Amino acid sequence: FDQEVWLCWKYGETEIKFWHEKDFGFMGRKPIEVSDESLI
Repeated sequence: FDQEVWLCWKYGETEIKFWHEKDFGFMGRKPIEVSDESLI
């Protein structure tokens, strides 16, 4: 994978369940899919 992404959470969330592309910021966050978690 050649794409750099950031893991994303906000205050009050107990787990990191979202990610977003570096240039899209918080508003572009997407849920981490089960198949993606195996890469972490």
